[in-house]
Amino acid sequence: MPFTRDINLYMKSANVLLKKPGGLSSREAAGANMPIIHVNAIPGGETKNAAFFENNGRSYNSKNTIEAVRY
Repeated sequence: MPFTRDINLYMKSANVLLKKPGGLSSREAAGANMPIIHVNAIPGGETKNAAFFENNGRSYNSKNTIEAVRY
C-alpha cells in the first residue's frame, strides 16, 4: 500500500495487524488498541521493538510468517 494519511481508518477496519516491528506503525496500532503480530524482525532496533511490545502485552512476536499465521 502506498503512503496514506488515512491509516487510522484502515486500522479501525482490521481485526489484527501483521507486520514487521517498526516503531511508528507499531505505536499507532498500540494507540488504537489494535492486536499486533510482529513477524520477521531483523537484529537491532526491530528485535528491541518486538521485545518491548511483547513484554508489555501489546503484541505477539513470531519468529516467521508460518508461526504468525498459526497464532
